[in-house]
Amino acid sequence: MVSGDAGYDPNVQHGLIAATVDIGPYTWKNASNISTTAQGTAIGTGSANTNFIISALGAGTYAASVAKAYSVAGYASGWYLPSRDEFQQLYTNRVKIGNFNFALEYWTSTDPVNLGRATAWSGTTFDDLDAGRPMQVRPVRSF
Repeated sequence: MVSGDAGYDPNVQHGLIAATVDIGPYTWKNASNISTTAQGTAIGTGSANTNFIISALGAGTYAASVAKAYSVAGYASGWYLPSRDEFQQLYTNRVKIGNFNFALEYWTSTDPVNLGRATAWSGTTFDDLDAGRPMQVRPVRSF
């Protein structure tokens, strides 16, 4: 995070660590059209959103569950599906992070409270898309 980012505090070092590869494609939901209360959009809300989604949808293989289960180089906990604004930071820093394919679409953890839809990065902007559609997942961790 840098000055001007939401949640920025010059006295506290914090930020996002992104997986260096996509996982997927996965659907956002597991066949359930239920409200998840995962409506956080701001930086810092992705982890809670991910937990809300998993609590609401339960067991299954879908975007939030695979992001939370992600493991790499000994880091097997703390991963989550980024919120809308957290994904915006990934896009802003896409060259430094690398390995994105923006011809594909990516899920965020933000639920627009429109049953059957979820917020995704599509091209160069966000859109509320069919949550049953398989898309890419880019897990993140925060520090």
